[in-house]
Amino acid sequence: MKLIELAQTTADEIGFTRPVSLFANTDTSARQMLALANREGVAQSGHGEWPQLRREYTFSTVVGVDNYAMPADFSRVIGATEWDRGSRWPLNGPLTPQEWQVMKSGFGNLGPRRRFRFMQGRMYLDPAPDSITTIAYEYISTGWAVASDGTTFRSVWASDTDTFALDEQVFIRGLKWRLLRAKGQDYGEEQMEWQHALDRSFSRAAGSRVLGLGLANSSFRLLSATNVRDAGFGR
Repeated sequence: MKLIELAQTTADEIGFTRPVSLFANTDTSARQMLALANREGVAQSGHGEWPQLRREYTFSTVVGVDNYAMPADFSRVIGATEWDRGSRWPLNGPLTPQEWQVMKSGFGNLGPRRRFRFMQGRMYLDPAPDSITTIAYEYISTGWAVASDGTTFRSVWASDTDTFALDEQVFIRGLKWRLLRAKGQDYGEEQMEWQHALDRSFSRAAGSRVLGLGLANSSFRLLSATNVRDAGFGR
C-alpha cells in the first residue's frame, strides 16, 4: 500500500477523518499523522536486523589510506561480516577506543590480519593497506521508505505514493496507537497488539534453519552415533 493508503486505513480503524493527502496539506491532523508515520518507520526499522534492510557494501582500498567513507544509508553494521577479500581473512574488530590507541600509540601487534573500527562516519583500517584490496561488510540500511520507482530508498516519507519496506500491517498498528496517544485517548491495548505483531513479523521475516536430529542430509546433526552412548540413553 502507498503511504496515503496506510494513513487512510489507520484513520478508518480508529474513526478519525480520512486524510486526502499527507503532503502539501496544511491540516494539523494530517501533519501530525505524517510526523507519527515517520516516527513509526524509524521505530520499526530499528527493531532488529530486518532482512529487507540488509545491504552489502564493498570498496577498494587505496595504498597508504587508512579510512574510508561508509554508505550514505548506513544505520548499523551486521557483526562478523567484515572481510578482506584480497587476503580472504576476516577483519579483526571492531576495536574499542582503548584497543585502537594501543595499536596506534603503543607497541603495535603485528600479524596477518587487519584490524578496524568505525569512527566519525568512516571505517578505519590498521595497518593502512600497502596494496589494493577489496573490503566487504553487511549493514542495516536506513532506507525503510521506498519511492514509487521501487529502487530509491529513504529514511523518511517523501511522498504520498511512497511504500513501506517492512510489514504494512504492523505499521498500521503502530500508527494507530501513536495517533491515539497523541490525541489523549486510551492506547494500551493497541500498543500491546502492535508489540506482539512486531515481534511475530520480525521472527518470521528471515525464516529459520531446521536442525535435524540425526538426518543423513544435515550437516548440523544434534544426535548421531558419534554423540549418543550405547546404553542408558535418556538418563
